[in-house]
Amino acid sequence: MKPLLTIAFVLTCVGCTSLKHRTFSDEAGAIRGYDTVAYFKAGKPVKGKPELAYKYNGTTWYFANAEHRELFKQNPGYYRPQYGGYCAFAMSRGFIATSDPQA
Repeated sequence: MKPLLTIAFVLTCVGCTSLKHRTFSDEAGAIRGYDTVAYFKAGKPVKGKPELAYKYNGTTWYFANAEHRELFKQNPGYYRPQYGGYCAFAMSRGFIATSDPQA
């Protein structure tokens, strides 16, 4: 029984750590096309503009203005969503689910 538990634990840890550089993305881009910097600067969700797109870590990020894009470029780790943009509640339960950018 212990080897089975050990294998299950290791697989769970590997699955969790693999999200470190993975960001939820769909056809609209990272966090469904919302400007991740706006959550910090405007305090609310703001849709990004395609002409202000920036490719980072294999994902396209959209920004509402050039200032936000530059702030993200300077420190993406600060502005990038926790848990790769996946639902924090789902992560606490051991699985991943998409999140709502307006939540």
